[in-house]
Amino acid sequence: MAWIKRNLYFVLGLAAAAVLLGVGIWYSLGRKAAADEVASNLESASTALNQLIDRKPYPSEENIKAARLETERVLQFKTNALKRFPEVVVSTNMATAQFKALLEVAITGLERVAERNGVKLPAKYAFTFAEQRKELVLDEKKLGVLAGQVLDIEAICRIIFEARINELNSVRRPTVMSNDMGNSFLSRKSNRDDKVGLLDTPYEFSLNCFSSELAAVLSGLANAPQMFVVKSINVERNAAPETDTPAATPFSTGGLPGGMDPMIAARYGMRGRYGMGGMGGMGGMAPPVTPPPAAKSGAEIDEKFVRVTLGVNVVRPAPAGPKAPAAPKMPSAEGDPAAPAEDKSAAGKADDSQ
Repeated sequence: MAWIKRNLYFVLGLAAAAVLLGVGIWYSLGRKAAADEVASNLESASTALNQLIDRKPYPSEENIKAARLETERVLQFKTNALKRFPEVVVSTNMATAQFKALLEVAITGLERVAERNGVKLPAKYAFTFAEQRKELVLDEKKLGVLAGQVLDIEAICRIIFEARINELNSVRRPTVMSNDMGNSFLSRKSNRDDKVGLLDTPYEFSLNCFSSELAAVLSGLANAPQMFVVKSINVERNAAPETDTPAATPFSTGGLPGGMDPMIAARYGMRGRYGMGGMGGMGGMAPPVTPPPAAKSGAEIDEKFVRVTLGVNVVRPAPAGPKAPAAPKMPSAEGDPAAPAEDKSAAGKADDSQ
């Protein structure tokens, strides 16, 4: 202790030097780590640059210009292609009363079309909207999506009824409201593709008809102005409607005078001596005469009564709603008239997830 007291300044200086040495070592190690990170980033950048240089095609000014022109061409093609999809015009801020009026008009119209074409419907059928007809207040945020489904089902059912099928068994659609449950709804949901700008909604229709009527349904869907895509057809043989037409029974002819041909005698009403078929005569009892079966032609259609489950997807431009993050634009695409403008209307609040 006496030595420390005598050399106090020396001891303090030695302690300060030790602290400064520790701080210097710590700072040096930290700077070395930062230098190593910069070296690693530089090496990664060099590797990426070498990959770009070695890539085919090479990112030259000519190739970059060609890529920009191709991007503009794709955007223009997308704009022109979307014009071919008829858009279903639905009010974006529809109230409950407006939706109920739309629904009742659609159901009444379908009932009249079915009655006019002799199509049998289930008793008091609401085309999957029975719960919405009962409720007094509906979630107005989802009425736009629900109204689109009403118009889709109405358009497809009109085509089915105009084909004069025998009976509509059921209709199924994706769920929208929280109380949409039961056999009238599909587990599949609507598929919205914001990159393409289309909404794909699946439906399912069960009906009883003949094969020719099924062909008329498919022809109507193919020629409709809307974009209807038949995804599946499940056909089951069903019992054909009973008919009251009695089967023709062959008759027998007796011996005819002069050995007349029985077929000629039948043609002129001569069924045996004295009009008594099969009695007397020189020839005795003649065998029954059955007309030969007519040969089927190759163009003849074999009618079958079937139960059909038809899966139809409706593809149309997606209404305004939540959009996916946009991809980075090419420099020349900014201000491009072909690029779709951002829709800032109130319709963006609609829930189109179902």
